[in-house]
Amino acid sequence: MIQKFFILLLLVPSLIFAHGGEDHGDAKKETSKFSTYFSSETASDVYEVLVKYPPLQPGKPSVLKLFISDFNTNTPLDSANLQISVASNPNIKLNIRRIDKGLYEVSGIFSEKKTYNLTININSKLGPDLLLISNIEVGKELEKPAAIDLHAISHWYTSNWFFGIIGLLLGLFLMFFIMKKTNRKVAVSIIILFCLLPTATYNIATAHNGEEHGGGDKTGGYLSNNLIIEKETQFLFGILTQKIQTGNLSQS
Repeated sequence: MIQKFFILLLLVPSLIFAHGGEDHGDAKKETSKFSTYFSSETASDVYEVLVKYPPLQPGKPSVLKLFISDFNTNTPLDSANLQISVASNPNIKLNIRRIDKGLYEVSGIFSEKKTYNLTININSKLGPDLLLISNIEVGKELEKPAAIDLHAISHWYTSNWFFGIIGLLLGLFLMFFIMKKTNRKVAVSIIILFCLLPTATYNIATAHNGEEHGGGDKTGGYLSNNLIIEKETQFLFGILTQKIQTGNLSQS
């Protein structure tokens, strides 16, 4: 009896069930990460301007972040004279406050729920320029990421636990059947063979890469292979750019 129990323990490792790492604490998982702000940008041959803002409510105080940099080098603008107005609606007063090098805060109240355009007049050591920031959307809310209810789409008979228990019972039945029908040496050899089989379970993974299948709604490409570095990080670590120019090829 003790020998049979020992053989049973040898067989159990070949029937170990790998769980796959599901999270049972939260039944819903987000399908993709969405942005937490709106943005609009424009550029000329001299300046690059980026506006970032949270959801703006009509008739309430609104605050926007304004990033101004040298278009050619991405150097934040140290000091400049700025004049900002709302195109086609000059009655809206906007206040400008310098926060840091290249970073300004624009505050005001937008009366209606609609899309506004901002006219920015910049004058610095790089020279004067006039730029238009389009599509400042007031009253628009951020899109919420879709969630998948894992409990709603999974069934008990598709669970790995179900197959693991069935496999364990079949293994026990097979072991006792072999012990009765064959001699002890053959049974031990078969059990050792089972123990040498791979015990890992494999999960099928699909690389989606953000492509569309069929006629589903387009989400604007939230999945991307591009690395996005926020403008605040660029200014903080002094990330600069340089134009690629055609050089002379000298033969060695």
